[in-house]
Amino acid sequence: MYTVVLVFILVYLAMGLGKLPYFNVDRTGAALLGALALVVAGRISPEAAWMAIDYKTIWLLFGLMVVSGAFTLSEPRRVCRRLIWFSYAAMASVSRAA
Repeated sequence: MYTVVLVFILVYLAMGLGKLPYFNVDRTGAALLGALALVVAGRISPEAAWMAIDYKTIWLLFGLMVVSGAFTLSEPRRVCRRLIWFSYAAMASVSRAA
């Protein structure tokens, strides 16, 4: 019981701080190490750990990371400026036609 609580606190501390103090581990690594610690301590079986993974959520997060990376590389300010300019030009041409 104390092992689970300790792992829970350490993982959530790492999530809040962005990394574990005195370790070179980020949020993802902390979550994986926490799961591994529970399996090694015998608090959860490897089969139960595999069954706990929700692959739909994993694919959703992967897709969001891809979109986020593409958004960062596409220079969002330039894209938004073009969208605003084109929408303004379209509204201006509609108002001239009316």
